[in-house]
Parts: sequence; structure tokens; C-alpha cells
Amino acid sequence: MAEKKVTVSLTTEELLALKQLVKEPESRVVAPVMASAKNADAYYDEPVSIYLHPYGTKEYLTAVVNGVTYQVRRGVNVTVPRRVALVIRQAEENYQRALVFDRRLIAQG
Repeated sequence: MAEKKVTVSLTTEELLALKQLVKEPESRVVAPVMASAKNADAYYDEPVSIYLHPYGTKEYLTAVVNGVTYQVRRGVNVTVPRRVALVIRQAEENYQRALVFDRRLIAQG
């Protein structure tokens, strides 16, 4: 059976996000090897600054980590614990992958 070529149309924003995911896997934030759970907790509780793109109609992004709810405002730099930033980043990566997958399904008919 011959392979079928599929053309996928992406917006500029989707394409840039996908290129970043594919091109820079080493830029992902990964926890260093920790000697104890206390050091790991300190690492994940460390405050980091993040910026969420202000797309869509929602002014805030809600993230729940270990039963604690965080509302992160879009369009401004905010400081959150590293564990929250990691959850948000992983969610955004999964969203971009889902968009590409959906586009492929639509293109296949």
C-alpha cells in the first residue's frame, strides 16, 4: 500500500511552538538528581518567573498541583513555584501536540 502524503496547515504561533518543542528538547527544565527528598522539595518550591501568552478569552490560567489551586494571570510576568511552572509547561506542550495531531486527522479526511 502506497503512503499517503498529508498536508498540515498551522498558524504562525503553532508552528513556532512546534519548532521550539522539536528543536530545543535540551531546554526543558529537568530536576537535577537529588540526594534526598528534602532537597527535591526545595528545588520544586524554588520560585521562578514565567510569562503566559494572553491568547483566548480567559484572563487567568488555573493549575492544580498536589491539591493546591493556582490562578496565573496571562500577559504579565509572574512568580510561581517551579513545580507549578513545570505543570503549566507540560500542559502547553501537550496542547501543541494535540493541535498537530488534530490537524493531521482533519487533513486525512
